[in-house]
Amino acid sequence: MTNYPIGEYFCKLDSGGRLMFPADFREQLGELAEGEFVLRSTGGSKFIEIYTEGDWRDVLQELGQKLNRFSREDNAFLRKFLVGVKKTRLDATNRMQIPKDMIQQKDLGKDVVITSLTARMELWNRNDYNETINAISEEEFENKMIEKLGNNSENK
Repeated sequence: MTNYPIGEYFCKLDSGGRLMFPADFREQLGELAEGEFVLRSTGGSKFIEIYTEGDWRDVLQELGQKLNRFSREDNAFLRKFLVGVKKTRLDATNRMQIPKDMIQQKDLGKDVVITSLTARMELWNRNDYNETINAISEEEFENKMIEKLGNNSENK
């Protein structure tokens, strides 16, 4: 698994659907930034998932271990999971081409945010991102931190 870049960056999509990939993200990814990326436009969410090629292979391997390839239900799930997945890479000027259908699906305008989670990066419409971040109050967030991380004996 890649150590994904740390941070969130407010960026712009140009009229051709190209995202200037943040220099800090490129630096943190090192030579992985020179390889291919996989874009997945998730069903009900408001963002596009961005994986390094190696991490995408890890996702597929995990699915392969958990799903029965002879099960109709598992195959239907896998087909739905893989709908619209596309590969891309950074061009010579470090821009990432975002497919037009994904831009339209996620209503990405000119102003976007790219951020990183533990196993992927996400590309958001800036307004949707801000709404999502602000949907949880500071008190709710603190309670979740205690619930998820505070009861671990190593954290006491």
